[in-house]
Formats: sequence, structure tokens, C-alpha cells
Amino acid sequence: MHGFLGECECFLTHHPIHMKYTHHTAQGTLFSFDTMKVELPKDHELIRMSEEIDWEGMVEIVGKQYSRTEGRPSHSLRMMIGLEIAKRKYGMSDEDVVEQLKVDLALKMFCGFDSCDHEVPEASSLTVFRRRLDQETLRQMEEVNVRKIMRKVPLRIRHQVIVDSTCVPANITYPTDSKLLAAVWKNLTGSLQKMRASGVSLVIRGKRKTASLIRSFNLKRRKTRKEIIRMNRRLIRMGNRMMHRVQETLKEHGRGISGKLRKNIRKVIRTAKEILRQQTEMIHRKTRRVKDRIVSFHEPLVRPIFRGKDSSGTEFGPKVRVNVVGGALIQSSGVMHDNASDTKMVRAAWKTHRRTFGHDPTELIADRGAHSPKNHALLKRKGIVDGVQYRGKIPRQASLAPPRTLRRMYRQRAARGEGLIGVFKRRYQGDRNRYRNKNAQAWISFGMIAMNGAWAAKRSMAV
Repeated sequence: MHGFLGECECFLTHHPIHMKYTHHTAQGTLFSFDTMKVELPKDHELIRMSEEIDWEGMVEIVGKQYSRTEGRPSHSLRMMIGLEIAKRKYGMSDEDVVEQLKVDLALKMFCGFDSCDHEVPEASSLTVFRRRLDQETLRQMEEVNVRKIMRKVPLRIRHQVIVDSTCVPANITYPTDSKLLAAVWKNLTGSLQKMRASGVSLVIRGKRKTASLIRSFNLKRRKTRKEIIRMNRRLIRMGNRMMHRVQETLKEHGRGISGKLRKNIRKVIRTAKEILRQQTEMIHRKTRRVKDRIVSFHEPLVRPIFRGKDSSGTEFGPKVRVNVVGGALIQSSGVMHDNASDTKMVRAAWKTHRRTFGHDPTELIADRGAHSPKNHALLKRKGIVDGVQYRGKIPRQASLAPPRTLRRMYRQRAARGEGLIGVFKRRYQGDRNRYRNKNAQAWISFGMIAMNGAWAAKRSMAV
């Protein structure tokens, strides 16, 4: 064996493996494209989407939120809108999509650039950009894209509208009364700590004892209803005591505190006072419901939305009225922060379609939750085929469509209406609002624009 290894070593030493020497004489820097032919495939999804989206219309609408004569130049509006759409298409964060813009050629073209030498914004610039977009601006951006893409919808159902509502849950933990009251105490205590850090001389008593009590209660797995109510009463007493302390300290030492800190503390006091009032009322009345109930300290606009479904009986977030146009395009007709009745969504859908296209829809379809005599009378008066399901016994004077037409519309509502809403929630992050609740319209609108653009891109490849 040793002799065999020796022979092999001798062979490799005297007979090396031959390899041809090569060297690229035109080698450049890592990011030089002078000698490299870069050609993106024309069927790339972002490239096809960029041809279907109405960029000029959206830039013109967003440009109204900026000054024409004063201030420093803004970032490219086409770039900012493109980053928001791409972010919703691929489920990225602000930081991720900005990093992707630096290296992704398809994303560069989608954002309107024709070279690699262009501006790259900070991730925080997207937050500043979204603050300029109010609800009316976002709805107009949806409308211009729906109008442009509508030409790809089959003519026979082009102006059919399927109406439904859904909830886009806020990005909060599942709320309980005990967690909410504990958050009240923690935020009031935090306000005292901020005032002390700013130079106010004060002593916060009972902080460790209360924090230990809350932790022990949270670690206990099985709690009876009696124990929960007892803990809630105790947290209410401690919250009222702490709020009185914050108010007295702010009144006595308010002049020595910065204006921004005073404003934030007053906001904490208002929210805490309303939560303590609601929780006290529910305990005294022995009920689980109260008007405009707050379920999150940091998102006081979030309301419980009862859905009546097996998977999620109650959700917490804005309620969205959705129009499915032509069985393919999705559009919002309203974002509410309360559990508004579904009977109002028929009129909202009719107004949205008329504002978008300048005329009434040919058919309007909805489930029995939208039933009301006023809605049926509206559709009859406007000459729209009534596809709203009746709740209970159908009156004799009802002007019903032929049975075959009704069956078709009900099938389309189940397949296309609920199906597209499901796609929006699963693939375009409609199942969770990652923005603050006051910016829910931005989260919803950019998701719907991305979804409609992707549908149009696939449709163009199929033709």
C-alpha cells in the first residue's frame, strides 16, 4: 500500500494536470456594465406590471399634495409610488424594498429609472411620503388604475359590481381588559419617568410592587371570572391613582417641561381617562359592551368588528367596503373605523362606480347582509339589475331578475367576489395592517393597486 501511494505521489509530481491559462484583458470594476450585456426578460412580472399601471395619472394626483413653487425638491414620485406597490406585491418592509432598489434592475425599471445612477431614498422617506396621502388621494389613485385596466375585462361583465365587506386586522395583540388596564398603568408610569428625566424632582412609589403583581397575574394560566374582575378592579384603582399623580405633576411643573413632552403626556392622559371610564362602566353594569370601546392603548381608533364567522368571530381593525368590478378588479369604496352596517355599502358601491366611470353599473350583487328596502328601491330606480339577496320572505312587489340570472349572479359572488377578497388577504397582506390605524387606507389602496396590476400583467401574457 505504501508503495502504491509513493508511485502516485511520484506521478503527480512529474506529470502535473495540464490547464490552459486565461485572463480577461478587459476586466473592469465590479459594478461596471460597459462590457456586460444586460437584458431583462420582457415577461418579467414587474416589467409587465409597469406597462399596465397608470403612472402619469397617479403622479399627477399625488403631485397636488406638494407645492409647485416653494420648498426643496421631493424624491421622484414615480419612484416612491413604485416602491410602495412593489413592497405590497412581494411583502417587503420599507428597509427591504429600499435595499432591493439598489441591486434589482427590474425594480429600477419599475420605478422609472433607465440607468443604475439614480437616487436611493432612506427608508424613513417612505413614511414621510405616506403621510401626505389622504384618503381622497388614495381613492383617486385606485380609480385611475381601475379605469386603465378595465379594457382587459370581458365586455359582457365589464361593469358588473360585486359588493362585500371585510376587516383588515390591526397589528395589535389580542386584547383583554386586564392587558389594557395594565397598559394604562405602564404608560402613566412612563409619563412620570419622562418628567423626572426632564428635571422634575419626584418619587414614583409602588412601581415594583405593581409590576410584580401584573407579572404574577399574567403567568397564571387558569383564571376564574371572579379573579379577573378582582384584578381589573385593582388595576382601575391603581390607574386612577397614577393618573391623578400625573395630572398634579404636570400642573405643578408643566412650565419646566418641553412642549412636545407636554403634548404627549396630555394625549396619554386623555386615552387613559377614557379607558378607565369604559372599564369602570362595564364592571358596574356587568356587561361586555360599551359604546366606542377602546381595545388598544396605542391604537385607540381600533374597534372590535363582529364578523360572525367560525374562524374569527370578532376581529380588531378597520372595516373595508370592497367593490369587485368585472369579476377581476378590486376597489375600495370606504374604510370605516367602526362596525358600520353592511346595508350602507350598496349606496357607497354605486357612488364609487359612478365616480370612477361616469355611469351606473349594469349589475350589483351582494349577500343578504346588504338587504334593505331602500337598497332595492335604489337599484330599481337606477335601472341596475338587482343581485342583492333578500333576507327572509321576498315581497310580492319585488322586481326580481329571471331565476337563471339570479343563480348566475349568486355563483359569481361566491366564486369571484369572495375569492378575490381571499386573494387580497392571503397574497397582498390584507390579513394584517402593518401601518398605524390612521394610515389604514394607504395599506389597503396600495395592496389593491398591486393586485390589479399583477392581474393585468398576467392577462396581457395570456392574450
